[in-house]
Amino acid sequence: MWSSLELAPEAASTGDAPPQLAEKEQERRNLAAALASLEEEAREVVTLRFYSGMTNRAIGELLGLSESNVAVILFRSVRKMRKNFPGEGA
Repeated sequence: MWSSLELAPEAASTGDAPPQLAEKEQERRNLAAALASLEEEAREVVTLRFYSGMTNRAIGELLGLSESNVAVILFRSVRKMRKNFPGEGA
């Protein structure tokens, strides 16, 4: 059930100049690669939390996980994504 970043609003709608658009596109690609590095369940939890804006409790209820388990999955996923994201410190 993971959402593609292709569904995100187009960068062109922001009115940015071409260099900024290219930078945003590269960031989008880097984020997509970082998300792809996660296991399916973690990717789904991250997507529900940060793209859908759901609470940990709501995600837990939807996926049959405890609220604290969702929090642990999010913490570990964000840490892994930061590690795999170009330009971010380990």
